[in-house]
Amino acid sequence: MLAIAVVEAQQPNIDSLKYKSAIAKEDTNKVKLLNQLSLFYAFSYADTSIAYGQNALDLAEKLDFEQGILDAEFNLTAALITSGNYPRALGFGFKALALAKKINRPALIINANAQLGNCYDYLGEHNSSITYPYKALNLAEAFHTRRSILFGPRVSKYESARFRIAIC
Repeated sequence: MLAIAVVEAQQPNIDSLKYKSAIAKEDTNKVKLLNQLSLFYAFSYADTSIAYGQNALDLAEKLDFEQGILDAEFNLTAALITSGNYPRALGFGFKALALAKKINRPALIINANAQLGNCYDYLGEHNSSITYPYKALNLAEAFHTRRSILFGPRVSKYESARFRIAIC
């Protein structure tokens, strides 16, 4: 099974992030550090990612920091998919989608749809696993985004190629 993800790679210095997050004040910068750590571990050490993501979410909610909440929800969705907790991943995925729409972030709306499609694919809910990537595809074309989306196996090669051509 292939994963659906928005791809943006840059490896942080993990030890530095851990140190900075440990000494940081309880502010938006700490939320950002926790989210960076959560994202780093999301696809390799899901439990660690979930812990950082939940801490980031709790602090972001306390601070009413919407972007921090959104990033934490995305990270938790990814980590929960990695860990196999698909129902809980869907919960965070739908929260992320709603918040991305509320704050009008097209690229993040696209990402949320891609994550939801991936989660539904792992759940074996094939109609939904196709619907959400198509929503991501159509939104990406409408917004002329240059983000890359990796589609799961149920999206045809034609549609995947159509997407890559549309954003180039």
